[in-house]
Amino acid sequence: MADAALTIHLVFFPEAGPRWARSLRMPPGSRLEAAVRASGFQQDFPAFELEQWGVGVYGKLQPLDYLLQDNDRVEIYQPLRFDPMESRRRRAQHKAQGPKKARSVKVSVRS
Repeated sequence: MADAALTIHLVFFPEAGPRWARSLRMPPGSRLEAAVRASGFQQDFPAFELEQWGVGVYGKLQPLDYLLQDNDRVEIYQPLRFDPMESRRRRAQHKAQGPKKARSVKVSVRS
């Protein structure tokens, strides 16, 4: 009989430090929350609060009771430090102002 366990890959990219990644085997019917807890992530990052941070599968935010599939890539997200829409508005406003002209400086040469 074939092994029915699911292979789950978890990744997290902390602001400082190297990428954190784990692969684990979970029984069929496992939920997203169980995989994060079984991975040891909370021991490595004790400030982590599962309910406040986002967790997704293949780049799509998922609820903690999401039913995992074999070879799912679970991504643990950090809270945003800035609003991406506000950043886009600021870049567009800056771009609309046009490039700043360089100041010309006259240099006199004495012989």
